[in-house]
Amino acid sequence: KVHEVLASTAYVVEGVPTTKAAYRLGEKLGVELPIIEVMYRVLFENFPPQKAVEVLMSRDRRHELERLD
Repeated sequence: KVHEVLASTAYVVEGVPTTKAAYRLGEKLGVELPIIEVMYRVLFENFPPQKAVEVLMSRDRRHELERLD
């Protein structure tokens, strides 16, 4: 679907290439990027957006810098 939207508009659709690049970089570096991961699934794997929100909202809460200690 994403490629159809990109092909059908004369406007710049921001974030699509960046999402793909960030997802691949996260995989390469072994970094957990939950928002990027679900956005990638929505954009490129037909993952339902509502389910993506549920996945993110059901994650355990923790401090963002917790893993840097």
